[in-house]
Amino acid sequence: MRVTSLFRRLLGVSQMFVSSVQIEDRAVLLGVRPRWRRARCGACGRPGGVYDQAEERRWRHLGLGDVRVWLVYAPRRVACRRCGVRVERVPWAPHRSRFTWDFEEMVAYLAQGTDKTQVCRLMGIGWRTVGEIIERVVNRNLDPTRLSQLRWIGI
Repeated sequence: MRVTSLFRRLLGVSQMFVSSVQIEDRAVLLGVRPRWRRARCGACGRPGGVYDQAEERRWRHLGLGDVRVWLVYAPRRVACRRCGVRVERVPWAPHRSRFTWDFEEMVAYLAQGTDKTQVCRLMGIGWRTVGEIIERVVNRNLDPTRLSQLRWIGI
C-alpha cells in the first residue's frame, strides 16, 4: 500500500486525493486535492468555471498522538452564476474554516463534557476559536425549527 493511500484511509475522507506527505517538526503535512474535477462553489456547492487559483492554505486535522496533521491545498476560486466569485468547496472542511470536519466535531464533543480552557489545552487552539467551532457545529447539526411548536416552558 502506498503511503498516500494509507493516509487517505486514516483520514477517512473518500472524496480526496493525497498527493504528497511531508514530515516537519512534530507535524505531518499532507498535500491533498478534491477528487472531483470541476471546482464547486464554496457557498452553494454548484460546479462552476475556475476564476483563478488562491494561495496555499492549511487545514488542521485530528492529530496522530502528539503529532499534528495539516492538510495543504491551494484552492481554486470559482465563478459561480448564483454567488459570484467564491473559493471552491473542499470535501474535508466546512466553508470558511481552517479546521477539518472531524476536528470540529471532536472540539464540540469535548466541549460537551468539559470547560473551554481544557478543550483549548487538549486541542491546542484558542478560547475564541473553540467558541466559533461550537457555534458552527451546533448550527450545522441542530434543526432550527426544533422549538417552533413549543407553547409552554416549565421552570
